[in-house]
Amino acid sequence: MVSLTSMKELINQATLKKFVFYELCGEFEVIHRLKKLFFEQIHELIHIPVGEVAKIAKQAHKLKSSSYSFGTLQLIDILISTEIAAKNGDLKAVENLLGEVKKQLVLLEKELTHLIAQYLNKGA
Repeated sequence: MVSLTSMKELINQATLKKFVFYELCGEFEVIHRLKKLFFEQIHELIHIPVGEVAKIAKQAHKLKSSSYSFGTLQLIDILISTEIAAKNGDLKAVENLLGEVKKQLVLLEKELTHLIAQYLNKGA
C-alpha cells in the first residue's frame, strides 16, 4: 500500500523559492538561521517522550508553520497526523508518526540544504 505522503514531493520548490527570495530577500544569514531553527524544532519534537502527548501536539502544531514556509509537503501531512493522534491520546500512532518524522529529518537535512544553496548560487 502506498502512503499518501509518498505520493507528494518532499519539498515544494516553488514555495521554497518564494520563501528564500521574496520573504527573506536572499539574506544568507537569515535563511540559514531559520533553517537551523527549523531542524532544531524537528529534533525537539522527536525527543519528546511518547507519553507526553500534550507537548507533542503543541510542538507538532508549531512545527507545521515552519514546514509550510519551507514547503516540506510530506512532513506537513505527518505533522497534522501527529498532532491529531497526540490530541486523541493514541500513543501507538504517535510513536509510529514520530518514526516517520525521523525519516523525514534525514531526507530534509540533505535536500533542503542542497536546494537553498542552489537557489542562493543561481539567484531567483
